[in-house]
Order: sequence, then structure tokens, then C-alpha cells
Amino acid sequence: MRIIYADGCIEDYKPKGKRVTLEEMQKVVGGYIEIVSLASEKKRMVVNEEGAIIPLKPNFIATMIYRKETGSTSVIYGDALLTDWNDID
Repeated sequence: MRIIYADGCIEDYKPKGKRVTLEEMQKVVGGYIEIVSLASEKKRMVVNEEGAIIPLKPNFIATMIYRKETGSTSVIYGDALLTDWNDID
């Protein structure tokens, strides 16, 4: 798992247990979560559900990953957590 910060930094993330909990995901993204499925490598991205409304800073790296994987033109706002399918509790 990795946290992709809106400022461009990326760091590994290790959950407290075997899988990341809802509370841990909420802490990483700073609020309500939205889980987005990505096409390749069976990955998921956890983002702040209200990131565009609050507003949080655009996350250019997470946005590039999301657009490449989904073909969407949407923008990811705030910090994001990149996980494997089976990492979420």
C-alpha cells in the first residue's frame, strides 16, 4: 500500500493489522472515503469522497494514475491510498 499525497510525495503505508480498516482509510484521506477500482493489477484507490467540494488540493499523481487506469477525465483531490484488492477490510 502507498499513500499518494496531494503535494506529490509518495510513501509506503502499513496498516495496524493484516488489512486496512475504515478508520485508517478515513484518517489517510481526511474524511469520508470513496473506493475506486482500477483496471490493471487489481488495484483500488481510496480517495476523499468530498475532496472536490471541501475543496482539497488536486492530486496530480493520483489523477494521472486514475485517468490511465479508467480512461476518465475526473480529477482526484486530496491524499489517496493505493491498495491491492485484498488489502481492504
